[in-house]
Amino acid sequence: MSKLILWKNEEMDRIRREMDRLFERCWSSFGIDPGFSEWAGDPRIEMTDRGGSLEVRAYLPGFSADELDLSISGNRLAIQAEWKSGRRRGGDGFRYFRSRRASFSRVLHLPCRVDSERASASFKNGVLLISMPKKDPGLADGVKIKVG
Repeated sequence: MSKLILWKNEEMDRIRREMDRLFERCWSSFGIDPGFSEWAGDPRIEMTDRGGSLEVRAYLPGFSADELDLSISGNRLAIQAEWKSGRRRGGDGFRYFRSRRASFSRVLHLPCRVDSERASASFKNGVLLISMPKKDPGLADGVKIKVG
């Protein structure tokens, strides 16, 4: 019978820190900003039902309002964001170009129909706030067809 070995969480933490350092060195050797690691995962998005409306809050640091694209179709809200930057230098027989880009896209399925005509959005300090009034469930979106 084999002996049991006690596993310590410190070992996993040490491995995680070592991997983080490895990737930071790797990214920096390619000239990628260390802040890039903040975008390794999707930004946090919260949806709240306020009774007569739905509120969506998305945390998008590094973007500006003119880099955001929002659309509502049926019971889906699409949020897209993209920024680009570039720098060119040249001199005696050489050229240098450095560019960076970050993008984000998410489609949220809304729990109910919303009035897209009255929806509003604001963006301040990296936080996108979208307010969407709910549609009256008694109002139909379809067309009535006469049987004759």
